[in-house]
Amino acid sequence: MDMEVIAPMVVLVTLIVTVGAVRLFRPLTKRMGDLLELRMKQARGEIEDPQAQRMEALLETISSRLSLLEERQDFTDSLLQSRRAEARELPTPKKESWE
Repeated sequence: MDMEVIAPMVVLVTLIVTVGAVRLFRPLTKRMGDLLELRMKQARGEIEDPQAQRMEALLETISSRLSLLEERQDFTDSLLQSRRAEARELPTPKKESWE
């Protein structure tokens, strides 16, 4: 075979394989690069995890509801103590005998 025929065939085959590989693997490598970039940002703390934000909001809600419950319990306790004090101050009724 003549070198003038082999050289263009090698160049053409190399070009076809290169273009095919780029078209085939570019979407995969782009996606992997985006994923790695996202992981690095999360590791540095630049991006907060949405699940962590949800948990934080949930804990804040629970904390506020617990403080409301505490206030209500304190109010109920003080109300019951005042009622007990009033009941002690009332005179006890005398028992009447029907005899």
